Amino acid sequence: MKTRKAIVVGLVFAVVAGMLIGAAVLLVRGTGELARAQTALDSKRREYDSYYGRKPFPSADNVSVEKRNLADEKGWLKNILAAAAEGTPEVQENTPSTFVRQLVEIKAQLKDAAARSRVALQPSPDAFSFSFQRYFEGSVLPDKDHVAMMSQQLAIVEGLCRLLFRCGVLSIDAVARDEFESVRATVQGPGEDRPGIRALAGASQRDGALVNRMGPVSDHQLYARMYFGLRFKSTEDTLWRVLNELAAHEVFCVVNSVSVEKDGQDIRSPRGLAGLAATDADVPAATVALREMSRQERQVTGKEIETPVVVTLHISAYLFKVP
Repeated sequence: MKTRKAIVVGLVFAVVAGMLIGAAVLLVRGTGELARAQTALDSKRREYDSYYGRKPFPSADNVSVEKRNLADEKGWLKNILAAAAEGTPEVQENTPSTFVRQLVEIKAQLKDAAARSRVALQPSPDAFSFSFQRYFEGSVLPDKDHVAMMSQQLAIVEGLCRLLFRCGVLSIDAVARDEFESVRATVQGPGEDRPGIRALAGASQRDGALVNRMGPVSDHQLYARMYFGLRFKSTEDTLWRVLNELAAHEVFCVVNSVSVEKDGQDIRSPRGLAGLAATDADVPAATVALREMSRQERQVTGKEIETPVVVTLHISAYLFKVP
């Protein structure tokens, strides 16, 4: 009995001793890890203290470098604005009566240029009045505060018309501008919805973001925007020429929308049969006439006899401030 009790007590002491030895090992290992962590913490603290103890940024060298960079950036911006502003019409401080006289003179010059370029104009007085019709009638003068901006609009309209003449369009049906003096720029809506432009139907795109700045350029703006509409008749090749000329125009222009409509049938009857009635009795006569016609007279479709298209363009013209 005593032997069994001694064995149990020995086992208990052995287990307790093992546990104590294990706890001691773990304690020693934990103490080592704690010492290493404390060492790393002290190292980082000394590193951050060294950063904190330095003189605050910016240093004199950094300030001088940033000043040079800022001067270079301002120079680049000035050069870009100067290049962009080359095509911006100058603001003319005319009197209302002087502006109306200039308006009449430019319209007469453009009509002469259209005749020389063989470009047909609509006979309606409103069609080629550039949305200035009320001033052509002589019953009203523009507001003095509006003359500067209207002078810029007139200069841009003149440039757009001469562009169409150079490209060789067949006819000009309408040239419209944004009649800002009727409804001031507080009206929020797409450029095609504004007076003058709205009268030029055919807009296919609507973008409320178009209206954000109206010219002329103020002191706190880099640029301003004006809206114009053109409707003309041309061939497909001429339309491409007009779009390319607009991309290279002296005034920076962006085409907001293009509407193209056919101005007739793509296939037409041979010109030699125009006088023959479409009856059974005329079939032999038509056959004989076709045989006697040249290839050009028998042609009913193709590039040589391309059907013209009616084109409506809505354009944003950007005006940049001269630095």
